[in-house]
Amino acid sequence: MKIRIYGTVAVICLAFAGVTGCNTARPAATQAQVSANSSYGDGITVSNNITPEEDRIYISLAGYEKKGSKQALIESPGEAESFEVISSEGDETVYEGTILYLNDEGSGERTGTCDFSSVENEGSFYIRTDLGAKSGEFEIKEGLYKKLLSDRISYFGETGTEKEELDSDNTGQCILRITDYLLAQEFFPEAISPGAGNDPHIIPRTTLLAKAEVDNLMEFATKDEAIKPQVEKDTGLLYRLAGVFSLTAYEFREYDPEYAMECVDIATEAYRLAEDGYREASETDRKSFDDERYWACAQLYKLLGGKEYREAVHGYAPDIPKGWDKDNFGYLGTVAYLTCYNKIDLNIGEQLITALMEDINAVLKKPETEEISLSEDARLMVLGNYISKNIKYVEGAEDCLARLYGKNLLGKDYAGSPDSGSYDEPQMFILAGLIDSYIYEDKEPEAMEK
Repeated sequence: MKIRIYGTVAVICLAFAGVTGCNTARPAATQAQVSANSSYGDGITVSNNITPEEDRIYISLAGYEKKGSKQALIESPGEAESFEVISSEGDETVYEGTILYLNDEGSGERTGTCDFSSVENEGSFYIRTDLGAKSGEFEIKEGLYKKLLSDRISYFGETGTEKEELDSDNTGQCILRITDYLLAQEFFPEAISPGAGNDPHIIPRTTLLAKAEVDNLMEFATKDEAIKPQVEKDTGLLYRLAGVFSLTAYEFREYDPEYAMECVDIATEAYRLAEDGYREASETDRKSFDDERYWACAQLYKLLGGKEYREAVHGYAPDIPKGWDKDNFGYLGTVAYLTCYNKIDLNIGEQLITALMEDINAVLKKPETEEISLSEDARLMVLGNYISKNIKYVEGAEDCLARLYGKNLLGKDYAGSPDSGSYDEPQMFILAGLIDSYIYEDKEPEAMEK
């Protein structure tokens, strides 16, 4: 089942995206591409521990999807101008390209990209510049995102058996994981559970992962079906609880109605207590609750309807809260409101979708070397593609993911190394969205013929 984005609002979204509503084909390569047949090398070692030349080439250590965007980042104090993509088996050149520099040569720090998106040979490869600098080896393979998704589900499934002790400092990360798991399933069911979709008799693994997290959060926040006294004092946390439990109730209403109703009770009680705290708070403190409150009332409106929640959402336009990370949840409010089946105000919807698409398009303009909020940026890119089916958002999400996996000026594998502080950052929504984009691409010609 595809989620709707309110009709006229979607048209506005397309206007901001600059598209006509279908996936734009990836442009053909402008450089000469050399045909090569290379075998797939299972178990190759990849790293950004490159040769000691002055030029440094940073690749995605996770590899690259066969049909996806493929870029490497190069830091070149020298004068390298071109590069080759070479198969590790046989040292055969499969692609030749020109380095596109991103900043002024006079700065002394020339940073550029090597784009080899048109290479669809599977196997193990490396990059070599015309000055002889070499990258580490990387893989190109079909189904990379499916493998990464499966690996992440397995990892979080294993860690989920070791219940995390929650406190006021780490509940944000727990709530982020829950939203990531549940919205991946809501938006991209075919990617998460191929063939099952939204069958209420089959509970997807991501939904089960979410339930384990929700159960832990429930134990932290409630006792004897009531909000614990220490939680009652934290207005921001109460709004987050209202948002995440109403989202959980919405997702479980078909899988487990009894559990969904338990979540509804917690969500509505948390919201009631939060509103009490909100009314007593100073104007400054109220502003600090904006993103949590906006998400909570939008999510409750999607779940239950009700004038109180709808008017609370409307009160935030045009200054609409932002964020989808462990500290900020504003974008979740916009998503909840725009995808609900209850009556929405068209003017408010237009303001929300306009603000969302402006933020999504702003990500495309960020410098290649900026590494702040890469996961949130990737989520925004996936949302942009979900709304408009435009290849630039798919490529944007792929680039954010590549930078998380090592294509950055530090060469750090933020997402793939267990030693990284970002390793526990959830990626299900990002990966499922990318998988879905290729499912859509594969089905589109058939759909057009019909």
